[in-house]
Amino acid sequence: MTTVKNIPPHKGTYIPSEEEFTLQELDKILSSTIKYDSPTKKILFLGMTLNYTREDQQNFAFNSPSSSGKTFVALEVANYFPTDDIVTLSYTSPTAFFHTQSVLVDENLSPMPQRKDYVDEWIEKWEESNSFPEKGQGRSEWKEKRRDKIRSLKVEWDQTQKYFMVDLEKKIIIFLDQPHDELLKKLRPLLSHDQKFLKVKITDKSREGGHKTKDIIMVGFPTVVFLSVNTSLDGPWILLRSDWDSGGW
Repeated sequence: MTTVKNIPPHKGTYIPSEEEFTLQELDKILSSTIKYDSPTKKILFLGMTLNYTREDQQNFAFNSPSSSGKTFVALEVANYFPTDDIVTLSYTSPTAFFHTQSVLVDENLSPMPQRKDYVDEWIEKWEESNSFPEKGQGRSEWKEKRRDKIRSLKVEWDQTQKYFMVDLEKKIIIFLDQPHDELLKKLRPLLSHDQKFLKVKITDKSREGGHKTKDIIMVGFPTVVFLSVNTSLDGPWILLRSDWDSGGW
């Protein structure tokens, strides 16, 4: 008998309290909101449970015409998993994806403060050991030294190796619309599980109006669900169909 074990609990009441249950019981649970598409919803649910393994995460592509129900099936199945693990995105450019999901870290992947916070923290320490003169004598020199210290701290921060880390470990990412082609190209090595830590470079606008390169580190293997009407998908996908003609709901 095929069984399903260790299912993450839904915040509602659909998942039974037993440690394991059959695929027939799973189909009955999912049918409370998804009336048909039995193979599709079960495959997707089981695939999403693999999100909590070490490296067996899967990538799913719903390849069907518009209004065939692919979005409904994907979002309803995702409702059975912890909301903190679900990332739902519509159209997304490469820079927007990395900026939204990333945190600033050093080469040891330890969190780093932003430039202003870094300067403010160290200039406060400098002021503690360099008291402001009580009288006019020496105040100009103190202010000049403070300005020099601020400049040196900014240079120090700029020269420090830093990365924008995108932590995708144990995440279920659902693309509701086709993302930018460049984003898919950058994600493909991660989707193929080439390495769990991948370095990517993106180009972003600088404050001066030019362009600068940012170093990105992607961490972890996510579960990715891609919803598209495109029939030519290049990548390590499990192709699913959701057809109104096969039953609907």
